[in-house]
Amino acid sequence: MSKLLQPSLLFAFFIITVIAILFGNLYQYLAISDLIMHKESENAILTKNFNNTLNEDIQKNITDINLLTSNSIKLSNNLNNLNQLLFDLAEAHQNISITLFNLNTFAIAESGSNNHRLSNTQKIDFRKIVNDGSKKSEYVAFSSHSNKKFNYSSVYSLIPLLNLDKSDVIAVLGVKNNVSNSIAVIDKSQRIIVFTVLVTLCIFYFIVIAMQSKSNKLLKEQAELTIISEEEIRYHAYHDPLTRLPNRSYFQRILSLVMSQARRNETLIALMFLDLDKFKTINDSYGHIIGDEVLTEAASRIQLSVRECDTVARISGDEFTIILNGINTINDAEQISERIISSLNLPMKFNGLEFSISASIGISLYPLDDITMEQLIQDADIAMFHSKKNGRNMYSFFEQGMLQHSKQRLKFEIDLRHAIIRNELVLHYQPIINMKSDEVVSMEALIRWNHPTHGTLLPSHFIKLAEENGQIIKIGNWVLDEACRQLAHWHLAGFENLKISVNLSIRQIDDKRFYSTVVETLQKYNLSPTSLELEITESLFLESTHSTLKTLFTLKEIGVSIAIDDFGTGYSSLAYLKSFPIDRLKIDQYFVREVAKDSDNAAITQAITSLAHTLRLDVTVEGVETVEQYTVLKAQQCDEMQGFFFSKPLSAQQAEELLQSA
Repeated sequence: MSKLLQPSLLFAFFIITVIAILFGNLYQYLAISDLIMHKESENAILTKNFNNTLNEDIQKNITDINLLTSNSIKLSNNLNNLNQLLFDLAEAHQNISITLFNLNTFAIAESGSNNHRLSNTQKIDFRKIVNDGSKKSEYVAFSSHSNKKFNYSSVYSLIPLLNLDKSDVIAVLGVKNNVSNSIAVIDKSQRIIVFTVLVTLCIFYFIVIAMQSKSNKLLKEQAELTIISEEEIRYHAYHDPLTRLPNRSYFQRILSLVMSQARRNETLIALMFLDLDKFKTINDSYGHIIGDEVLTEAASRIQLSVRECDTVARISGDEFTIILNGINTINDAEQISERIISSLNLPMKFNGLEFSISASIGISLYPLDDITMEQLIQDADIAMFHSKKNGRNMYSFFEQGMLQHSKQRLKFEIDLRHAIIRNELVLHYQPIINMKSDEVVSMEALIRWNHPTHGTLLPSHFIKLAEENGQIIKIGNWVLDEACRQLAHWHLAGFENLKISVNLSIRQIDDKRFYSTVVETLQKYNLSPTSLELEITESLFLESTHSTLKTLFTLKEIGVSIAIDDFGTGYSSLAYLKSFPIDRLKIDQYFVREVAKDSDNAAITQAITSLAHTLRLDVTVEGVETVEQYTVLKAQQCDEMQGFFFSKPLSAQQAEELLQSA
């Protein structure tokens, strides 16, 4: 109700009412004007009809009557005929009365008892008719109307009657046309029109109001959504959508502010760079949904391990940063690091699965050294890599020596990227001897790097780096291609039964193109899949994902052999020996060194060999260096051996010479 009484709404109703009334009055004016014109025309036609009935006798009577006085006119015998004539004429039309005036404005004949007297205005019109009638058209009417604010009741016309030769006015005919009924109809129509216009305008107005109200509501909702969207945009611009932690951009803004405050207030801050150890294995093995759950839980635990004044941010996949603001001593950073590591080591359970994760943390301090924000972050990152290198699940403070090592590592990484292009990588081949035939049945391809400044480097110096920076796939593909090329050459040289053994990294097998790369390489050199054996270490085998195992099974199905390298040094499990696509176990040289002197080692190698044969697996012993080792292992019925006792790794040319001399 209060809305209806608003000034703007009342004013709108007032305007609508005025418009409706004006529209009705306009209709009334136009309708009455048309009615008057119609009635005047009707009066003129009626006069024409009367004039057509005039003859010389009637004209003479009218002329004679004009000469009489008013009293004499009433006694004239000629009036009856004129009265009857007017009566007959009026009877032919509804609502009309007719009076015939002489030139002295005296009514000499009437259609009824009109008793009409001319008003002063009508008398003026009458004089104009008498004086000027001969100059006008026959039936031009000088009309007057009974009018008060458009409330007409009649239309009265004074029309001159001319003599037969049209030369002079002999009388004036007064025709009164009653329009009361017509006016009543117009008035009723006017009211209907006013009401209709009023209702229509009101309906239209309410429609406009409703549409405006809806539009305003939509605009308001849109404005609210815009505000919410802007807030969400701002939030997501500075926060990680998964963990709800500040992202890299927001972290850098906070760190810049905290560094300024620390410099101004002469307080100490610590920056932690945290990386979850082996998170990729969880993500690849159980999928991104479980991986996201682990990340979210890890983020929550890290937050609970720090103080309220500290800031935790997620800057990339499994990397977090923590700003420790206003610490008193280095010991404070140590205690918080230990809390974080202990918290992350607690088991996590998701969908019936249990996980245990660890973290490597690097810590840099400010403003102990006058460094920039970028340098502070870099120092913490370097310290984190130092923690990973030294066993993971630990924290390390940045030291200048780490920076030098990091620069060397970067230079080494760049050199490794150019090694293939510069043809610095080569393969050496170590023979594998069959114990039954004492013949070379296979060659293990071992990569070497002829570094321009460091000389020949073994795989232990650069393979781990290649796995970390992703170059292992490119290097591994080169090794596979080069080994198969060399094997094809030896086959053509007459050693058709010789096989080649190639070491693999899990990163290679995880590559979607690995299977097709193996097949295409074998086809390229026209080699049978049975001539290729792929070696993967036991520890890496246990980290393999479903897709990795699927690839290995597919390779085994086409004839490629799969061997577990360094068997016995990892977390050996009888279950995977039965379930996984394995053809051969390679016993690590750790058990071979003392096999001739230590009965325990001999028992272990004997147990492994017996177990493998029971599971229909072949056994190769690595690192055989003495005749005593050879004698013990051969007695244990190992299938194959390799080591310095037979030959050190040889260049391709030397290996071919060995084959030819055998």
